[in-house]
Amino acid sequence: IFANDPPFHDIDFLKIDVEGLDAQVIRGARKLIERRAIGIIQFEYTRAWIRSGATLLGVREELAENGYTCELLVGDGIYTMDFDRYREFWGPSNFLAVRDDWSEKLHVLRRGAR
Repeated sequence: IFANDPPFHDIDFLKIDVEGLDAQVIRGARKLIERRAIGIIQFEYTRAWIRSGATLLGVREELAENGYTCELLVGDGIYTMDFDRYREFWGPSNFLAVRDDWSEKLHVLRRGAR
């Protein structure tokens, strides 16, 4: 199945869980991200990213260039992450990359900043 083929014109929610290769999947979805065909992307961030050569900052910047904001997903909701403060912390975490025009849809889940 290829997401660029019908009937996959738009994807509301894409969950990625590939044990440390999440950045490669995100990069592989570049064409979908560039045409803003995905509303929300959930991905895991772990120490396994070190072995893959990927960084959270690099992926975050690539997503931001296409109108996505990365937010930290924890059990009680979604938090804005202070990337300038934490940078690469290599702790196991789940993130949401939210397309800017989808941001308001998640307001009830937002809890603040971390």
